[in-house]
Amino acid sequence: MLGTLLILWSGCGFTVPSNLPDASVDTMVDMMVVPPTPYWVMAAVTKVGVSSVAIYPFDGTAFKPPCPEHPNTLAIRDFLVHPSLRFAFEVESGIHSLSLTCSSMTESGMSNVAGVRAIQQIGFDAVNNVGFFTADGALAIGVYRFVASSVTAAPTVTGSANAPSNAGTLVLDPPGHQLFAAGTGITAGYALDGSMNLPATYTSAAGCGMPTKLLLSGNFVLQMCADAPDIKRYTKNPFVSDGTAGAIGAVDQAVALPADRAVVARVSPADLTVVALAAGTPTWTPGPALASRATALAVSSDGEIIASGRAIDATTSEIALWRLSGTSLTLLSKQTVTGYVTALAVTTPGT
Repeated sequence: MLGTLLILWSGCGFTVPSNLPDASVDTMVDMMVVPPTPYWVMAAVTKVGVSSVAIYPFDGTAFKPPCPEHPNTLAIRDFLVHPSLRFAFEVESGIHSLSLTCSSMTESGMSNVAGVRAIQQIGFDAVNNVGFFTADGALAIGVYRFVASSVTAAPTVTGSANAPSNAGTLVLDPPGHQLFAAGTGITAGYALDGSMNLPATYTSAAGCGMPTKLLLSGNFVLQMCADAPDIKRYTKNPFVSDGTAGAIGAVDQAVALPADRAVVARVSPADLTVVALAAGTPTWTPGPALASRATALAVSSDGEIIASGRAIDATTSEIALWRLSGTSLTLLSKQTVTGYVTALAVTTPGT
């Protein structure tokens, strides 16, 4: 061990004291070993008409026994972990916050305001404590604004606006005061005011029939689709179609990563693919194959851990954790759960 340490130090330009005892060498080597980072994986699951949320602790090496389940009336479509509070937003027929505790999760927020859709997503501006979500409202209403408590993250719906038919996917650009949503064949751009209020009308551009995710990259919005192989591209301001940005294949799920990147779950062959968004001109590296199509994806705030959900059969799902290094994804651990995973989130451990 001392010989190895001598080589390492020599390569770094250090001199090893000749009188260093073996025990001290062992201690110093131990100090150089970085312990695995633990995470919590938050999963929404439906089973036989019953929905629930559970937290699955991961100790850095393997999944540990899950926390008690928190019952939920409807299937949650999306999670968004609050950037500074121990809460996560969740959306189905309304917007709510859930406390990130293992022993007993609590839910807060307004009563349900709309109906569920196949895809519903959340965007949040932490500076102004303002967020947006998609849901199935009356007539053409499909986009809602909410304000979150700075203490409990409890959301209060404060406005709504029309959206394209069956709009589900959504992305918020807080610095640009812009919101984007996509539905069947139409993508919408909303110019928000200084207080992040919704305008009376939106600007529309043609989109794919089954949009699954909108991603921001440089001066562009990129649209992933489940019914078409091409990535559709739009300029942010003015909001207009800008053709396509490559044929990545049909995509079921996608998550944005730090440093202008994303991970997408492709349809066929089912896999996880790392995408360099490159300011609107994406390139990608095919990754590990999945035994079935992904039902949910999530990423940790540091961008290092990806969680994926997929159905094993009609009654069982699998949650997998992957470590991202460059363009490679390495499987860390798997967790089998009873039911169908509809949403995932990755956060730091709590109590």
